[in-house]
Amino acid sequence: MIPIPGTPASDQLQQIAQWGPATRVLNRLQVMLTDYEVPFTFVREHGQPRLLIGERLTVWTGYSAEVIYWGPELGRPAKLISSCDLADVARRIAEQARAASAA
Repeated sequence: MIPIPGTPASDQLQQIAQWGPATRVLNRLQVMLTDYEVPFTFVREHGQPRLLIGERLTVWTGYSAEVIYWGPELGRPAKLISSCDLADVARRIAEQARAASAA
């Protein structure tokens, strides 16, 4: 059922829909991180999808999902790389996650 426009449910659906490309890229990245045995949690904040890896690493992207960012949290300096090569992105994030868990 499609919610009535202007309702909170409609607003929430619109937020989720606008993040569609980002959600698809992060879902593919989740599969690759699982191959590296990196535990994560998928969350949404104001519609924006993110992956939380432990307590020290957050992975996110913009609406168009052209670039993947990862760092301590949104709004703080982060590493970034094009999302064209998700295998490389997953490898780099897995390396950082391992290093963070060893510290």
